[in-house]
Parts: sequence; structure tokens; C-alpha cells
Amino acid sequence: ACPAGSYSANNETTNCSSCPTGKNQGASGQASCVNCEAGKYAPSTQASYCLSCRTGYKSTEGQTSCALCLEGYYWGVMKNADDAVVWTEKDSELGSLGWGCEACP
Repeated sequence: ACPAGSYSANNETTNCSSCPTGKNQGASGQASCVNCEAGKYAPSTQASYCLSCRTGYKSTEGQTSCALCLEGYYWGVMKNADDAVVWTEKDSELGSLGWGCEACP
């Protein structure tokens, strides 16, 4: 069977393909890979699990990286207002998005 992080549509053991970026497969012997869920990402191929976005960053399903939340928004455990991420003009130039982020209290 194909190892975790790979798949074979025909359930072959000699013709395994690596999961593409943004997808993972945690079990061996699978016929496909699955998208990383929102809030997680897989930056490289052959992922057996997805990484969680760090506090202040968010991703939609099937992503290879996380984006910084917009000013006034956050993602993750926010213990107090000091944990809010400050969004700068530089972040805007990098194409940061605010999808899925929560408004700061």
C-alpha cells in the first residue's frame, strides 16, 4: 500500500503519487488526498498532515500558506487586546487577506 502522504488511484503499491501542496493523506493505502481544512495548510508535497496557521493568520481550505488577518481582525486564541495583529501597508502589498478572521472584541 502507498504510505501516508501519498496515494494511488488504482490501489497499486508500486505506482504511488505524492499528495500535492495544500492536500494531505494521513493513512496508508488511500486512493486520493484531501484538502487541508480552513485554518491549516500544507506547504510541501507528500504531507501526511496539515500544519495549523499561527495566531493572527488564517487560510481557506486547500491552501499552501496562511495569510495575515486584516487590521482589527484576528484568528486563534486571543487572550487580550494586545494579541491583535497590526496590519500594515507592507502586508497589503503582499496580498494579505482577511477571510475567515474574527473581528477583535
